[in-house]
Amino acid sequence: MAITYEESIPDASSYFQLYETTGWNHHYKADQKDIERMLANTWYSVSAYHGRQLVGYGRVISDSVFYGIICDMIVAPEFQKKGIGSEITDRLKNKCIASGLRTMWLFSAEGKRDFYMKHGFTDRPQSAPGMQMKLYDR
Repeated sequence: MAITYEESIPDASSYFQLYETTGWNHHYKADQKDIERMLANTWYSVSAYHGRQLVGYGRVISDSVFYGIICDMIVAPEFQKKGIGSEITDRLKNKCIASGLRTMWLFSAEGKRDFYMKHGFTDRPQSAPGMQMKLYDR
């Protein structure tokens, strides 16, 4: 299976199809216009293709100095466990390092902690666990 990787933002319709495989849209209720705006505010991204089909994607949002946040890491279910997520993660991480960012954070789906630990990420310390506020349940 030949997978090609591009440092590019995919078109919104291809991403939306991939995004729908996650089940996240049950909560976020994003439409294609939301996806277009989200993609437009990406600092760096990696797209994985099998032929012309988008099968994996990850992106970083950043202030270009201190912080990079890896989010929206997705690999289509039928393409998981084939190294695609690892390749995307490594490319995102390497870009943050090469750009001199001081800290990388990420948000992961439930059950993916061990995957990211293999790539050098650690849990935030209890003294600074981070917080969130869900705004989509309005």
